[in-house]
Amino acid sequence: SYSDDRPRYIGIYSSYLQNASDEILVDGCSPLFELAENDWSPWTRYAAMRQLQACLTVMKERTNRADGYYLEQWEAAIAHHEEMIRTIKEKESFPFLKRMYALE
Repeated sequence: SYSDDRPRYIGIYSSYLQNASDEILVDGCSPLFELAENDWSPWTRYAAMRQLQACLTVMKERTNRADGYYLEQWEAAIAHHEEMIRTIKEKESFPFLKRMYALE
């Protein structure tokens, strides 16, 4: 039988990002955004979205460490991350995911 392990690997990758430096955390989300928006499998899209939201939570938790100009850059990265999530959710066409996203 066919098995798609990508949601599990996405979780492992996300755990890596959440424990990495700020720069790796922010830049490393790019493939997750790509999967959340464009993957053929709704389950992979959903797994990527869940992990993007987990990364966003970590980003927000790290905000208190930032100061000065760096804080502005960090807040801009968070705003960009939130906007990308919103855009991807709005474009989703799979009925189950549309319902799930409406509840979040």
